[in-house]
Amino acid sequence: MNKLFIGNTDRSWFEFLAQRTEIEEVNFWQPGGRTVFRAISPGELFLFRLKSPVNKIAGGGYFEWADRVPLSAAWEIFQTGNGVSSLAELQQKIERYRAAPIASPYTTDIGCIILRNVFFLEPQDWIAVPQDFPLNVVKGKSYDVESESGAQLVQAIASSRYAPLHNLHVAEDTEPYEVPGGFIMGMAKIRIGQGAFRGMVLETYQRRCAVTGAKVLPILQSAHIQPVSAGGLHHIRNGILMRSDVHALFDLGYLTITPDLTIRASRRLRDEFNNGEDYRRLDGQRLWVPPTIARQPHPELLEWHSDVVFRK
Repeated sequence: MNKLFIGNTDRSWFEFLAQRTEIEEVNFWQPGGRTVFRAISPGELFLFRLKSPVNKIAGGGYFEWADRVPLSAAWEIFQTGNGVSSLAELQQKIERYRAAPIASPYTTDIGCIILRNVFFLEPQDWIAVPQDFPLNVVKGKSYDVESESGAQLVQAIASSRYAPLHNLHVAEDTEPYEVPGGFIMGMAKIRIGQGAFRGMVLETYQRRCAVTGAKVLPILQSAHIQPVSAGGLHHIRNGILMRSDVHALFDLGYLTITPDLTIRASRRLRDEFNNGEDYRRLDGQRLWVPPTIARQPHPELLEWHSDVVFRK
């Protein structure tokens, strides 16, 4: 961990989540939706500063991922992890901060900062902000952990019985990713949660189904190539964005994708359902993938799905 960040925190958001410690991931949302948070790296500390007159650090969490996400998707993915009880309440809060109505939650982006291992300190244990923290800053401030202020904060958090230090990030290429029959080398094992995985896949695939090209947001889902129940990870190379019906058929093995990114449709669609022509037309077409290889489906995972799940 090289840095930490102190973020100015909505008091109602904080109090809502402090009563719901069973939530695994929280969304520290930003109402503007114009920029993406990049101040710290995955696994580094993000601390909650309650603004004046409190002006103290009351808790925090460990940064997983950040991006701009449609308001409706933020609710669908993180639910009460957004610090509110409903989509309507989340929209009302965003509108209040923006001082303007939102035309549609499906087309309006907000900034999302996803945190795990969140902790909330008791009031008697709240920590004073560093003396060099600017009280008029809008979003917050980052600190190097080796600086005087940063080191003091790390020590204060480490000493807290409520917040043992964690580290979500494991360096890339240190561990092989095991699949039946072998190993995949070179996949970073970043312990992100289901919510961060879903949001990451949604944005990586530019909010379009990689199989059909559909862009209707409410029917898009983040599919695991190798399910978590079969040992798969919440990792971008184990994910593909799919239309909900395509996702269902992929999970059941009626559709697959070969390591060279060719879509295959099982003949059982016709044999078992006497139908499925719309899906059988997909056979032989090429999957759309993001341009960065490090974010494309891993060939060995695709091979696993073709060999183990696909109904030949």
